Amino acid sequence: MSGELIIQKFILIEKPDLPPDVSKKLVDPIDNKVTAVDMDQVKQFQSNPGNQPHHTPGYFVFSTAPFNTEDGEAKLIIDCTPTMQDLINKEQIVSEKVAGREKVELSIREVNSTNHPEIRQQNFDAAIGAIATDLSEAAKYGTPELVIAIHGYNTEQTNVRRWYKKIFQYVNQKPPLKQKKNLVFIGYRWSSERIGFDRDSFVIALNALPIVPLFLMIGGVFSALLCLIWASAEVGKWTTLLPTLLLFLVTAIASIIFSLVLLRIIVYFRDNYRASNFAVLDLVELIRQLDTQLAPTLSVNLSFIGHSMGGFVATNVIRILSDVFEPKAVDKHPSSDIGQVFRLKRLVLASPDIPVLAIAASRANFLAASLRRFDEAYLFSNEGDLALRLAATAANYFSFPARTRDSGYRLGNVTVIPGEKYGIVNLSNLKSYCPTNEQIQFQSITQKDTALDFLFVSNINGGVPNSLAELAKKRHLNSKVDQLTIADLFTYFDCTDYIETANTNDSDFNDFLKENKRYKSFIRKFNQSEFSSQALGILSRAVGVRSHPKPRSLRIWDYAQLMGDFVKGRDVHGGYFAAPFSQKLIYQLAFMGFHELLSCYDANPEEAIGQFNQDCRIHWLQVLLSPLHYQSAYVQGEAQNEAQGEAQDEKLQETKLKAIKQQLIEHISNPDRS
Repeated sequence: MSGELIIQKFILIEKPDLPPDVSKKLVDPIDNKVTAVDMDQVKQFQSNPGNQPHHTPGYFVFSTAPFNTEDGEAKLIIDCTPTMQDLINKEQIVSEKVAGREKVELSIREVNSTNHPEIRQQNFDAAIGAIATDLSEAAKYGTPELVIAIHGYNTEQTNVRRWYKKIFQYVNQKPPLKQKKNLVFIGYRWSSERIGFDRDSFVIALNALPIVPLFLMIGGVFSALLCLIWASAEVGKWTTLLPTLLLFLVTAIASIIFSLVLLRIIVYFRDNYRASNFAVLDLVELIRQLDTQLAPTLSVNLSFIGHSMGGFVATNVIRILSDVFEPKAVDKHPSSDIGQVFRLKRLVLASPDIPVLAIAASRANFLAASLRRFDEAYLFSNEGDLALRLAATAANYFSFPARTRDSGYRLGNVTVIPGEKYGIVNLSNLKSYCPTNEQIQFQSITQKDTALDFLFVSNINGGVPNSLAELAKKRHLNSKVDQLTIADLFTYFDCTDYIETANTNDSDFNDFLKENKRYKSFIRKFNQSEFSSQALGILSRAVGVRSHPKPRSLRIWDYAQLMGDFVKGRDVHGGYFAAPFSQKLIYQLAFMGFHELLSCYDANPEEAIGQFNQDCRIHWLQVLLSPLHYQSAYVQGEAQNEAQGEAQDEKLQETKLKAIKQQLIEHISNPDRS
């Protein structure tokens, strides 16, 4: 099983003296700043004078699961950065001197040792050992934190590697993460396939088409031509009716079969199969190998960043790793401990491709099982995410067991019901039933206080949208929607109207535009006195703030305009990871957690929450804060005052947070007891 994974190490290394022709060829500047190399090449690169110091080690884990069963294992594309090219040139010179003949032409793939099974196994064992060593070293500075990022559907491996390299660079160069020395990062690449509307894709799709539908399609096309000729010959006669009807019939049959071919080409179902049967199992094996290597001497916090279908992968990995026979799990109070060394810490989902009613259904599901185990969970969503709104819902129409359209929507489109403000929309509610003495006043909670009542997924016709609580009632779900549910374990960041402006941080804004040039065409002037002349919506046109600072849901015309923007380059599905503020939120929450994020604002919890609230307002985010995270801010403050030393502080804080979580889980599982 371990031979099915290839592991490389990220190294911060830059060539400042790139020739202009080489610089122009770089698709992304990150390719000249971070290099991913095989484990047997690490020493060669570590001695490079362009190396930059970093505290957080990073690894690229590649699953060799194939796109098609006949293809054999997938091939790793080499990270051909300028520094990698230097290695190739050096290898050519060495080969020439040793062999004593003309210059040997080495391809990039030949330089890569991971194509040799024996060396690959040695590299894998060395990489597992290196990760274990890094986690052991991190333990000197506190509890080690291992964060695993998982990409989504329709993602090519070169782009995935660039995203992971950017995370690695961010953690090592952006404060406050660059000061932390107890972090280790893994970017996991599973066998997602890129959509291709080319000749080869159609040929492969037709070759794989079963005989009966292939016969029906080919026969339908020829029959349609014959009927067309027949109808043309009978123009003006009453007998034209018969060939015309036959023409419609055979054309419809051929169209249905051709639609199946198109569904295959958009690769959603194929990616879903690979995610379930390859991606999940390979990642489980990686974690198991690490657990075996580290046990029993270490305790490690394990966190996940899941984008799109990557959220599905992460939650299913946890379901497999969980001990379903554990007494606490049977009683719906599972521990966060996984294996011998890991403790589930944080789950950050961005545009997750997960059914929306997974947070409302009371019956067992993979999301509910995961949420009960994680200490913290966060969701970044966007009403205008066309990839989920159109592609995912259309594809799941054939496979998801739903009677109505609303039930088939995805969690990544969940949105806070439009109100009068941005920022933390339930802050006043939390203050009323979450006093700082850590005892949640469940008797004071009404339906208007619950997450399900604050959220909705579709309001294309305008007006007042129905909440998820109303949707759950209509679907007769066996869940008490007027009480806290598993939905309240999430903190939600509704990024539909998320904007970046030059006056919030000029350098970050300009850096974003430099790396995302297509966004320059989306800069707009809003009728707001607090905006500079440069303001742009990251995931949509930010229609809620175009004329007045009040959120509103998207309508048919908004979606039509957004479709045009999507074609021009607005990233409605993954823009969270490129824009400065959302990027900071996602990475700090994943690597540090909510209470540490707040401590970057102010040591006083009340002041910190107020400043965080204002920051979200400035960027026009609607935040639905979980009572668990709200109270964690005050636990942070008390722990700092009462404890002596970092180790005691961390232990006390963990104990208090566990007590709050247990109280909340107890109420969710048995609301009548409270």
